[in-house]
Amino acid sequence: ESDSEDMYSSDDNSIETVSVVSKSTLQSTRQSSRSRTICGWRKYYSMPVDQLNITKTEKWKCQITTRSTRFKKWIIFATEEERLAFQNLVYSLQVKIKNWHQEHLMSELKASNSSPSTPVNLLVEIVSATGLRNADIGGLSDPFVKVRLGNRVLHTTKRIDNTLNPIWTTETNSLFLITDAMDEFFHSGYAVTFEVIDYDVLGKNAILGFARVPQGVLLKATGSRLEFPLEEIKNRRKSAGTLMVRCRQATQKDMQFMAKINSEKKMATKHGVANQSEFIKPVRPPSVTAKTMKKHSEEGSELIRVRPYPNPEQESETKWMTPDEIERMSYEESHKWIEAGSGSRGVLYVEIIGCDGLPNMDAGVNKRDKTDAFVTAIFEDAIVSTDVIFDCLSPRFMPWTRRAFSFLISHPWSPLLLGVHDYDTGSHNDAIGRVQVDLGNFAPNTEYILHYDLSNTAIVPNRKKIGTITIRLCLEYHDTTLQLHRERLSFPNRFRVNVQDKKDFRVAKFVADGGKDISKYSIETITMHVEELATCLNIVFYMYNALMFIYEWRGHIPLRFCWPYGKCGEVELLVPLHSIIAFVGAVLLVERPTLAPAMFTASLGWIMLAMLELKTSRPSPWARPPTYIETVKTLVTGEFTPQTITAQESCLADEIRVGADKKKRDEQVKYLTDMYNDKMKEWEVMTEFMGENLDLENIDTNTSKGFSTLPGRSILYPWQVWFAQLCQVRRTIESILTWNSYTPAFCITSASLGLGVLFLFIPWGFLTLWSARFVAWIVLGPWRKMMKNEMTLWEQRRITKEAKKKKNEAFEKEMEALQIQKEGALKMAALKKNIFGCFIVSCPCPMVKVDRYHDAPLPKSSAKPIAEENSKSSRINKKEKTRLQGQELAGVMVPENIDKHIDLPSVESSSDLMSSTPKKESSRAIKSPTSITVRATAKALRFIKGRKMPENES
Repeated sequence: ESDSEDMYSSDDNSIETVSVVSKSTLQSTRQSSRSRTICGWRKYYSMPVDQLNITKTEKWKCQITTRSTRFKKWIIFATEEERLAFQNLVYSLQVKIKNWHQEHLMSELKASNSSPSTPVNLLVEIVSATGLRNADIGGLSDPFVKVRLGNRVLHTTKRIDNTLNPIWTTETNSLFLITDAMDEFFHSGYAVTFEVIDYDVLGKNAILGFARVPQGVLLKATGSRLEFPLEEIKNRRKSAGTLMVRCRQATQKDMQFMAKINSEKKMATKHGVANQSEFIKPVRPPSVTAKTMKKHSEEGSELIRVRPYPNPEQESETKWMTPDEIERMSYEESHKWIEAGSGSRGVLYVEIIGCDGLPNMDAGVNKRDKTDAFVTAIFEDAIVSTDVIFDCLSPRFMPWTRRAFSFLISHPWSPLLLGVHDYDTGSHNDAIGRVQVDLGNFAPNTEYILHYDLSNTAIVPNRKKIGTITIRLCLEYHDTTLQLHRERLSFPNRFRVNVQDKKDFRVAKFVADGGKDISKYSIETITMHVEELATCLNIVFYMYNALMFIYEWRGHIPLRFCWPYGKCGEVELLVPLHSIIAFVGAVLLVERPTLAPAMFTASLGWIMLAMLELKTSRPSPWARPPTYIETVKTLVTGEFTPQTITAQESCLADEIRVGADKKKRDEQVKYLTDMYNDKMKEWEVMTEFMGENLDLENIDTNTSKGFSTLPGRSILYPWQVWFAQLCQVRRTIESILTWNSYTPAFCITSASLGLGVLFLFIPWGFLTLWSARFVAWIVLGPWRKMMKNEMTLWEQRRITKEAKKKKNEAFEKEMEALQIQKEGALKMAALKKNIFGCFIVSCPCPMVKVDRYHDAPLPKSSAKPIAEENSKSSRINKKEKTRLQGQELAGVMVPENIDKHIDLPSVESSSDLMSSTPKKESSRAIKSPTSITVRATAKALRFIKGRKMPENES
């Protein structure tokens, strides 16, 4: 296509191609070097010069083929002289290109100060392609990529069905290594060719486009995302699409990772290369069902066999113990710990003490068969399980068993998810109950003994309480208080954990969300959402009580003072602070209407503070969040106040308070329901009197009989989605108003109070007056007609075209950012599947709690502060500790922290690194220096085998 001067003055990004124009002469071909269309001629075929072969010649025609794309075509010329000129031109171009690549190789060697035998190790990732043409009639193309270097096929990806914008991941063989010697890398071909091919089952695969990337571009790449426009052999379109590629020099860790991934794919397993199953799967000791579980001592006291096994260091003393001794022993310090997670903000220490009141999940022929309980814990990107306590409805996890975990914290608001299951050998494990432990209201440097009710789910109504669980918990933060609160104000990431098989997936799914999928179409789900939305009538009860509280000037702030007269002594007076604030605000608003913006924003903060005051007035310490003043003090001073809570503290008073509130709410709801029913009866009597024949028998607000006769999914499912969104909004508002989501509520309150104070200093009357004057005089006046310049039609079109161009450029940048974000998400998900397992469970980590029910510690829970010199970390460092790396990955292509997740093998041969290639695709084997070294080493080892080595010889 180009003359010799243009070709040899080009840079590394040039692609040497030859063009064949329809009915053209050699002179017109040379003249069209810088233009696609000159003198009426157009480019018809485009192919790489080094891949072009002239196989057959006749008088005025020749047959051209390509080595890689199997293209074959007869080109007809006007005369035999033109055919010879074309043939000589192709041969001369191939010689010149070969010489030019030899010069380029020498310059590369000189620049890198290396020899021709220097090994080339490149890690290449085929990222994605966009804008491919559709080569299928019944659907979209099924593209895959084949990478060639000369006659060799370096790599072939898997196909992605039915798409024109494919994204290749590690599941579809996006990563591969190029290992070669420097001279072989340059002499094997004049560029690395990436061919995007459409897969067809019956017919022949069609080439959608190809990109020629010079070796120098790949050698200089640093891992950034490179875009290469695709070309077609038949240039009938302006663009054949774009191919995105990443490339960089491969490190030893990259080679080891690729060897590990390739070996896993050859084994055809989906378990992942990181073996975390020993921590995820529960540990069940050998079966002891035939052994006696109870016996009596010589003194006559009842002894119980310690499960799952006695203390290995004191086996005789801990094999049989009384129930009181087992209970006391379960609260002792754990002997061994498992450290899990990827965070750096702090550490969460969790010990599973035991469970009580579990149902019997193994009831059958054998009366001694009972629940084989184990506990699974999920925190952020880590999942672990305890030992199995067999045949026990109130299991206790002893200190020497696997029950203690220290989770590294990434975000302070991440919840701890616990689930209890019954272990079964063959089938899936039976789910018993779960609990979500919210860490937001727990103080650091405090040891908590927490008791929780177990339930089946937190999102469906009428959830069942199935036993209780007891844990010991402690928090330690590495960050300063200011950094910690800054993290609390940020939105946490949504974590996902991968497991290896479906049995573990069922367990993790139940622990994460209760195993109930309410996104699927179901009449039951629609009815559940409608009933939840109907509970919004409770808001009327709260609003009515709040208005009456203010209207009747009820006192609520205790004020104590000494009365000097008489014998009264100290007097306590309840001050109606909210009524005073409402009265003063209403008077100021009436007298000065310009204070309306300040009053409106400040009233939001006032309402939030009133709701917080109602929440903190609860007698139970487990139901009380920190007060607003305490949180501000913590932010200013940077000190947390450790908590001291005794068991059953204010339990009776809180039960009385909750019962009284529930009784008032039920009475108010009953009053509203009765009033509604009376109005309906009156309306029915009036319609009958007016002669209307209305059928009201099927209208029943307490049942859902009418839903069974409604149309199916196509009509009801959109309503189900809309109802679900309304329920989410309702739960969000309720969670913020009731301060269950403490951080958003605190931010809204502080922002409202701050804006209310700021708006007091803004002259709203002055701004309103002059804004109205500006609109009336400037905007609506005749000045616009006087200032308007008459533009020509050409100028209007130019301005419109420029505006449209800027809009398209902004849209393309936005789409490119979304494409990169999508690529990163899909590739990271595929990497986690290859490393940790193919089953993914999404773990909730919301800043706003949107569950229908919230788990709170039972009244028998307790807390005590820990002295700094006797911190949890200092005691655990003396114990046996096992490290389980979290599933958080960082980096592109090969993760930077991959060596922390898997044991990388030592790679000695480059043959282990190359992807598998069919023998018929390869013309010759690659003899790299690395493989020669390995063969020589193996020969030397065979030579010295059996010979005694001297002591001073290594």
